[in-house]
Amino acid sequence: MKAIPSTSTAAAVRAYFGLSQAALAQFLGVTRGQVAHVEAGRRGLNRADNHRLNQLADLLPPSLTDEASVPATPAETPALPEPLDPHPLRRRQRRCTWRATNLRYDLAKLDARADVARRWQQVLPGLLAALPTDPANAAAQRTRRWLTTQATEAAAELDGTTATTRVLLRLRIEHLEAEAAQLTQLLASLAQS
Repeated sequence: MKAIPSTSTAAAVRAYFGLSQAALAQFLGVTRGQVAHVEAGRRGLNRADNHRLNQLADLLPPSLTDEASVPATPAETPALPEPLDPHPLRRRQRRCTWRATNLRYDLAKLDARADVARRWQQVLPGLLAALPTDPANAAAQRTRRWLTTQATEAAAELDGTTATTRVLLRLRIEHLEAEAAQLTQLLASLAQS
């Protein structure tokens, strides 16, 4: 039986900022189990914890939209100089399609992580500035350390190496999809002849 996703504020914050229940619990200063109970609607947060959750919730956009992916445009199918065996072509076409699909899944995960990192980079300066600067305030110091860790992780997610990996994955996907499209056209022309 598939679980029904939570529509709570805590779940929305976790999804948007890419946090685990444990990470959100650490930010709020509660246990992971408490976050799970809040998301399930079985419990609420105390006033201070709810205020901290709302600091992040106030940064959520009104709605999230998915960008439609644009398929690669296949090139012209070359003329066939001689009869071809369709079996290896069909095998290669399936392999290209399968590989492109798997790489697209990997790229979606990397893009989602980069989106989350960009969100953190946008909101962290404001969150850090809003914290009390009193060194005796243990909760503020704990939150500052937690936010600084998020900043470090976001910067690592957006470094040049990760960006290059995403670009190279896009190129591989485009080439595999173009090859699969050409093979599909070639197989169609073989079936007609």
